[in-house]
Amino acid sequence: MKKTFLEDWGPLLLGLGVLGAIGLYVIKSKATVLPPGPGPKPPLPPGPPSPPPVPPPTPKGSSMSGSQFLSQFSSRGGLGIQPPTGKTLYQWEAAVIEMAKAGDILVWPWTDITLTDGEHTAVIKVQNDLFSIGTPEDHLRMPLRPETAQSIANLNDWMLPTPWLSYQIWKAAPFKLERKPMTPNRGAILADWAKHNETIDKQISDMGGSPLNGIVTGHKKDVVISNTYEPKLFGGAGNVVIYGWYKPEPDIFDDHKSMTDPQRQPQQPNSGGAHDANYLDYSHGIRFIHGMAKVDGKDMPLAELYHHPTLSKLVSREGPLKLARYRAPISPKTPSV
Repeated sequence: MKKTFLEDWGPLLLGLGVLGAIGLYVIKSKATVLPPGPGPKPPLPPGPPSPPPVPPPTPKGSSMSGSQFLSQFSSRGGLGIQPPTGKTLYQWEAAVIEMAKAGDILVWPWTDITLTDGEHTAVIKVQNDLFSIGTPEDHLRMPLRPETAQSIANLNDWMLPTPWLSYQIWKAAPFKLERKPMTPNRGAILADWAKHNETIDKQISDMGGSPLNGIVTGHKKDVVISNTYEPKLFGGAGNVVIYGWYKPEPDIFDDHKSMTDPQRQPQQPNSGGAHDANYLDYSHGIRFIHGMAKVDGKDMPLAELYHHPTLSKLVSREGPLKLARYRAPISPKTPSV
């Protein structure tokens, strides 16, 4: 009689099953049982708090406060000393120059502004506010004739901005003020300048700003250096070029609207030859820029950058500047550029 499959192979399969079970038992008996691993690490104790950021040092300012300067010079009519150019200076203007020679002026904190054309990059340093006499707490923003402003710049290796830089400074400013025209505009009257100064300071205070903490713009027009400056105009007196007085918006370099349009941006186009160099009023502001820029990571005198055949496009929309400075009785430290 033929045997079934289980009858033929059953004993062998049973034996293999027994051997497998014995082998598994042996393996389990020899396996090392690891103790449970450590639990999650306890959190580290908090370290010491980070020190607060160090604020920039408060500028010392001049020995005479803005109020004292106003009191001393606002009642003095007429003209003062005779400078080397053969022209006369206002008494307060002569005093400002002497204070600048002694280093007795308010220097606002500096802010870096980065400019790029996609290929090259320049970093310039600008003062956070306009030239002032006094202290951060008590100061008077001083409009100056271009030769006086340039003399102070030359004493310190500073420069005046171009119209394009006036725009770039406005773009970078955290504190953009509304322009506040004065009527009537009586020209070079210190008392009027002080009233306008109060209006400016109130705006800055109302927005919680300070030139100690960032750039302030929009409060005055900039005295700028431009290819429209011609020293031979007005019988050799030359002209003053003013530009700017931006509203907080829109963001545009120049919309080319009529100057009589109250919506024009900026209110003051490039003035060209409209005013001789002896003209000034409350709306003129002097913004100083450091004389050394960084271009593609390397130092370059800003005057050299103003003149450069290709890199000048970083700082000018008029092409290379013919003149980087106004004519002034005090020569620059680096006259070659």
